[in-house]
This record gives sequence, structure tokens and C-alpha cells, in this order.
Amino acid sequence: MSEFNCPNCKQPVFSTRDKYFAAKWKILVCPHCEKRVTSQPLILAGYYLLYLMDVIDLGGLAVLTGNMYYLVAMAVIWVILDLFSIYLPLAALRDAGAAQRKEQPLDPAPAEQNAL
Repeated sequence: MSEFNCPNCKQPVFSTRDKYFAAKWKILVCPHCEKRVTSQPLILAGYYLLYLMDVIDLGGLAVLTGNMYYLVAMAVIWVILDLFSIYLPLAALRDAGAAQRKEQPLDPAPAEQNAL
């Protein structure tokens, strides 16, 4: 029941459940090409600002006015944001060992000669 494509291999490999958890900052691994995938980080950061605004604005209004209908509105908007999170685009991540390989010198002998 895969309905979402991997951004690397373009194969339909991710389910709705996988896509939901990718919107919660989980890193997925494509079973077809074995690359790492998650929701687009910049869009996801902006999306979490919507959650924050929902809680601060409507929670603050509920406390300041004493009207608890704002808490109901906050819960409804939270659920709508949660359901909409499966439509956030997926992004391919770099290889996990790329940063480690970049930091290591290619030829350790010249570095040792400079130290002497």
C-alpha cells in the first residue's frame, strides 16, 4: 500500500504512516534504493511555527478571556495541521558518511611531514 514516491528513485515505496512520521522529523530509509529521506526541513520548520502559533495564540486567548472555546479551536486546528502534514514534500538526505569522509585527509603522509 505504498502511495508516496521516493525522491531518489521515484518508486512508490512510502505509506501514509511513513509520510506522517517523516513530518515528525523522522528519517526514513527507502527500501528500494536504500537512501535516507525525510520531509523538507525548511518547510517543516515553518510548519512547526504554525503549531507554535496555534498553541500560543489560542491558548493565550483562552487564558486571558477565560473562554474555553479557544481550547477547542486550538485542538481542532492542531488535528487539521496533523492531517495536512502527510502532504509535506519529501527530500533526499546526503549520505550519512559523507561528512566524515570530507573531514578525513586524503593522504595522511604530508600532514605528518608538516608536523615534524
